[in-house]
Amino acid sequence: MSGIAGIIRRDGKEVPENWVEYLEKTLLFDGAIPNRFEDAVPIQFGCLHIVLLGPGTEPENVVDGDIEGNCAFGLWNPDTLELRLGRKGTGQKPLYWLDLAEAGDGFVFCSNPLPLVRIANELEFKNEYFAKGVQEYLQLGFAPEGGALLLPICSLPTKYAKSNGTQEVSNVSCPISTTAAEDIRTLVSIFGLPFAESSYLSTLWQYKEAKCREQRIVDGVGQSHHKSLSADQGLSRRISLNAIANHVGIEVSMTSEPTQIEPIPFPLEMWFRSPQSQLGQLLYETIHQNNAFAGLPVKQQEVIDLYITHMQGENHTEELFALLTLSLWRQQVLA
Repeated sequence: MSGIAGIIRRDGKEVPENWVEYLEKTLLFDGAIPNRFEDAVPIQFGCLHIVLLGPGTEPENVVDGDIEGNCAFGLWNPDTLELRLGRKGTGQKPLYWLDLAEAGDGFVFCSNPLPLVRIANELEFKNEYFAKGVQEYLQLGFAPEGGALLLPICSLPTKYAKSNGTQEVSNVSCPISTTAAEDIRTLVSIFGLPFAESSYLSTLWQYKEAKCREQRIVDGVGQSHHKSLSADQGLSRRISLNAIANHVGIEVSMTSEPTQIEPIPFPLEMWFRSPQSQLGQLLYETIHQNNAFAGLPVKQQEVIDLYITHMQGENHTEELFALLTLSLWRQQVLA
């Protein structure tokens, strides 16, 4: 399994069990049961409570990845009552955290931002820059670390370390999956974010095929079309590829070269136009349901109009795909 999470409260209040459930369900998504460490230490105003979830060599330490290389970690020192969070390597192991602020002295952290967004919503924390974050996502095609979409949730920074040497990317051919609609939901869940890069569907299928073949995989971040965005885009892709690999259960080496596994060409434009395809049904049902873009700075009728012109022959595949995953992400946040 991969991924770590935890909660620390220093205000004497108990840790809400539903918060732990949000975190556990996210880590359980890849099919492995995380270790659970709990402690309660008497302090001046009751007890300090801590819960840690994830793999680790010691009960009070959780590590996502290799502690000597690419990793994110949480290390609890019961003597000093300090929790140390860290992130090392090329940045492919993310770590997000939420300051409880006026809701209580402490914070929550997780490798996936989705449960933190749910907790923030439950506490009625406001993101005054949410509209800007949505616009940022729709313009860039991804939600950059430190961007406005997730505020007040923050991403733990890492000092980027270039991967050692260069390697030739893998060549993986496989049949097109018939589960594209289900796979999109899966990708939104394991990223914890909307995404506009439809080639991640191909990546998911290719990684699954490579695992069946017991094939070693080397992949890269590709070439950015915007040099000024190359660092953010590259980091976003590393995190996404790592999430897909963890979900599939395969080891993936990242090359430092601006190349990537050649994606499988698939007829996304045609699928969106076909009411018989599962993906066409998913798009239609998602954008037409009540409150499809609740809380988002997106006008539902304008999206429907865009869909109609696509059905009439114009090509709006990229825009519709980005809006589809945005709506599915929002549904998961509010679930």
